[in-house]
Amino acid sequence: MKQKKNFPASPQTGAGEILQSEKPINAETKIVNSSEICNNIDVLNTTSLKENKASHLVEDKNKSSNDKELEFPIYGLPSLIQKMTIQGAEVYQVSQELFAVSLISAMCAAIKKKAKLIDKYTNYPQLWIIIIAKSGVGKSTPLSIAFKPLESKEHNEYLLYQKELQKWQEEEKKDRANSTRPSFECYLNNDATPEALLSTIGESNGITIYRDELLGWFNDFGRYAKSGEIETYLSLYNNSDIKVSRKGEGTIIINDPFLSVIGTTQPNTLKKFLKNETMIDNGFIQRFLFVFPPDSPKPYYRDQTMDKALLADYDSFINDLCSMPESKTSFSDEAKKAFIKYANELTDKINQTENNFLRAVYSKMEIALARLSLVIYIAKVKTKETYTNTIEVSIVEYCIQICRYFTAMAERVNTHLLNDAEASRLSNADIFKELSKRYEKLNQSKLAEAIGITQQAVNKLLNK
Repeated sequence: MKQKKNFPASPQTGAGEILQSEKPINAETKIVNSSEICNNIDVLNTTSLKENKASHLVEDKNKSSNDKELEFPIYGLPSLIQKMTIQGAEVYQVSQELFAVSLISAMCAAIKKKAKLIDKYTNYPQLWIIIIAKSGVGKSTPLSIAFKPLESKEHNEYLLYQKELQKWQEEEKKDRANSTRPSFECYLNNDATPEALLSTIGESNGITIYRDELLGWFNDFGRYAKSGEIETYLSLYNNSDIKVSRKGEGTIIINDPFLSVIGTTQPNTLKKFLKNETMIDNGFIQRFLFVFPPDSPKPYYRDQTMDKALLADYDSFINDLCSMPESKTSFSDEAKKAFIKYANELTDKINQTENNFLRAVYSKMEIALARLSLVIYIAKVKTKETYTNTIEVSIVEYCIQICRYFTAMAERVNTHLLNDAEASRLSNADIFKELSKRYEKLNQSKLAEAIGITQQAVNKLLNK
């Protein structure tokens, strides 16, 4: 989100420190009854301590989202995208949301910065989406189908670029002064190293990271975190200008950088990533829109394919988005009222929870609403399902329902993945230190004897 200069910036991230994870005590291990250690100590076990340690992340299960919010709404999508979603889900026997979010992301990748929403803040159709599902359920196929037109376009244009480059190189030898090097516009990138990514963003007016498995990208963060890579990605999400120092070229400024992201991962993979507290404390992971449907068994093979005419129409639609002229739009008066009402609803949710993960999710959902509204509006303009110059209230109200879905998915991530990951961070030292804080007369000798380790080992853990 790019902030207009006339308005003060709202805080985007929080500070945090990395907690080094150690091998936790088995959750079933009982510490001891108080009478074996010192007087008036209650029965303690590691499970209760872990729950206490992770209490800032736990939400009341009675406040779980309405079941209807677990279903991705498709009624407000352009008719072509609805047909692609319904038919794709039926043919490949996957949930409709996998196709819907993949198609929306592909639209974002095609439009890039050619569409701009002017409001209190300026927004582009840029979304970060992560699809979470177990292996073998077919989560990759919707992505492949959604992005095939863009991959084909890149392939064909790259072949043409190679021919033009060869011709340029031959002509340059004859007349260097009047020679203009041909350029190649990228849409997709699966090599997310910082240097290559920033270079492509600057040369191609934006890019979409499209990776079937985001594990590789996540793993890179441990390698580059000390060089400020995470801060760069946070700036990219906000469309904040970025300065890049290149050897031999000096400093280059990338104005309003555009980066969309979509990819898949498995629940256990994301759970491991969530153990890195820095990615939560700085708000990085909360910038993602989560797609985390309930587990479903792998279906039997179905001998069907999608309609070729439908796929051809979709191909033409994506190419039309790629070639569209630059445009600006804004909310209609009624749409703005609906936007503000939902923004205030999110504020209430933030004020009613102490869960830092969810607080950050709710705070970013306002940005998601603006960006979703823009991409759906542009898509409907291209399919001639709207002729207005502004984003009407019906589109905003529909995108609010999408945001409710994404909010419900984030709450599922919090309940099923983040709480477990947070609890598993509690180390042996954490447990002993917690006991020591609670009970000043704790007898270390009897504690060591009760759990079968030496007193020296207890002292070592407490002094870490």
